[in-house]
Amino acid sequence: MRRGKWKGIEYRISSHIYVGCRGDIAKKIQVAILRAFIDESAVSVKDGPAFIFGGFIGSVLEFERASDAWQEGLDALPALPYYHRRESQDAQRALSFSKTISRFELQPVVVTMPHRPFLSRNKSAARGRFGSKVYDWAFITAVREILAWVDENRPEGEQIDFVFDNRQEFARCRDEFFNRFSAEPKGIWLRAGTCTPGDDKKIAALQMGDLLAGEILECMRSPDPSQSPVLMEIAKRNPILLFKGNAPRIIRDGLILENLGKQIFDIGRKKIQNYPSNSVPVRLFAGEYAVLKVLESLVVASKEEESAYEAPTARCRIQAFHDGLTVSIESIEDGAEPTH
Repeated sequence: MRRGKWKGIEYRISSHIYVGCRGDIAKKIQVAILRAFIDESAVSVKDGPAFIFGGFIGSVLEFERASDAWQEGLDALPALPYYHRRESQDAQRALSFSKTISRFELQPVVVTMPHRPFLSRNKSAARGRFGSKVYDWAFITAVREILAWVDENRPEGEQIDFVFDNRQEFARCRDEFFNRFSAEPKGIWLRAGTCTPGDDKKIAALQMGDLLAGEILECMRSPDPSQSPVLMEIAKRNPILLFKGNAPRIIRDGLILENLGKQIFDIGRKKIQNYPSNSVPVRLFAGEYAVLKVLESLVVASKEEESAYEAPTARCRIQAFHDGLTVSIESIEDGAEPTH
């Protein structure tokens, strides 16, 4: 096992063979651990109808080659310190970067998670709780589906390391979800390597993910999403894996009920504060108590129907043809329907 650092990210290579010629390396064959670099877009409902993760799966060596080519694109005039889809409105530059990506053996991946189920989230009641934000369920879907894809398509025993753009929500998702399931792995979790944060201003592979996620967002806004030169270029080498996720019903219903419960609690507290005497009669809260009991029964029923983390996902492929992009649905798990 060989270890090292590349672009500030630790890597592991399981084996390596060098075949030299006249003192130079003519051929290098390395079996490398896979990596998935993932960046986000549309983090707020104001940005678009769904939160988007965009990223690529590939070997460390392929990412190294692609990153060198990406840097050449950044250095081209006018030079850029880094690339961010929202900050750069240069369509030709975006197309040029997409052509850079298509030169390398990288598997593009997109995960979407609709904002709508999370609009009822009460920030005060849900503060700090894992599973109450759209980011949490996009993270769960991305990790779970990529592990499943690796398990189905890569040699037995091969693992994948995840690098997500560093956001405030990342640490909680890694600790509460990734570390929990990877600590005693079974099933697809046997494929899990490490999960670390990265800086999308310094890591070229995360900037590639940002380009992909940003272009998907533009397609959501476009009247004809099949006509995207950038996505067509990215999908030339490998079809884009598209995982359209949704939060489980227990989460969707729970956020609504929690929000209602918090509102009822606030109404009751206001009654207490406004009541003139030191003793508050129980009958004053008879209405709130009755509603809370109904909410409690709904929560119990919801918990009996679904277990946590069983979120429905529509699995699709975006393929490029000479006349545009097409989306083919490979399989849809129970309860999953297109959300956008």
